[in-house]
Amino acid sequence: MKVRIESAAGIDDPPSEGFDDLDAISDARLLQGCRRGEAESWDALVHRYERLVFSVALRSGLSPADAADVTQSTFIALLEA
Repeated sequence: MKVRIESAAGIDDPPSEGFDDLDAISDARLLQGCRRGEAESWDALVHRYERLVFSVALRSGLSPADAADVTQSTFIALLEA
């Protein structure tokens, strides 16, 4: 399963292909898909929340590099859970 965290560190725009249909799916359904091992659900969940997690870390006073680390750690913890 691929984790795409690098776009949270300020790379212009993450790719949007493949997310059109998944953007309309509820978080609960995405999480169910993640639990079933569906890579598309995981990608959509990361795509939906990576900027939010990154911006919260930045607003908490972290450097962009540290905020990217926190973002990555957050999604890794979710993946492991």
